[in-house]
Amino acid sequence: MGPIKCPKQQVVAFEKLISQALTIREGSAQLTAARNAFARLEEAGQTL
Repeated sequence: MGPIKCPKQQVVAFEKLISQALTIREGSAQLTAARNAFARLEEAGQTL
C-alpha cells in the first residue's frame, strides 16, 4: 500500500475513480449501441 493520504487526497482520488467509472460506462453504452446498429445493418443486408 502507498503512503497514508490525508482525507482531502482520499476524496480527490475517489472523485477521480468515479469520473473514470462514468467514462467507462459511457463508452460501454456507445459500444453496445454500435453493436446493435451493426447487427441491424447485417440483418438489412441479408433481407435485400
